[in-house]
Amino acid sequence: MDVIHQDSPKVGKITILANPDKTLQPGWLETTILHKIVNIGIQENIIKKYKLGQWQKERVIDLIIMLYLKGIVPYYKPNDLNKKNADKRIDYFVNYDSIVQDLPLAIEKYKLLVGNNSKEEGKKNESKII
Repeated sequence: MDVIHQDSPKVGKITILANPDKTLQPGWLETTILHKIVNIGIQENIIKKYKLGQWQKERVIDLIIMLYLKGIVPYYKPNDLNKKNADKRIDYFVNYDSIVQDLPLAIEKYKLLVGNNSKEEGKKNESKII
């Protein structure tokens, strides 16, 4: 399934292209829409500002939905690609409290750990984490 949106304040259209197999899964439409809403909501202040890569972005969105919005979609599960490719080191920094209190600070600390998205660079920087 692909969700296509235009990054323009004048365009308010989201097109959802669904794989027929996905429509059989309970809640697929609700979770897709919620995922996209969270994505749009953190696009400027988190994703672009901290230059998060695709799988870092997907992990942050998944964590926000699973931890903060679980009352709305308790059945939400990351898709298989997200599970396989996510950098789970971000989980240490992004939790319920950090989402509510200061998500940008949590992402700053995470980026300090990982440097330029490199796992090797992240290992060198682990001692810098407060």
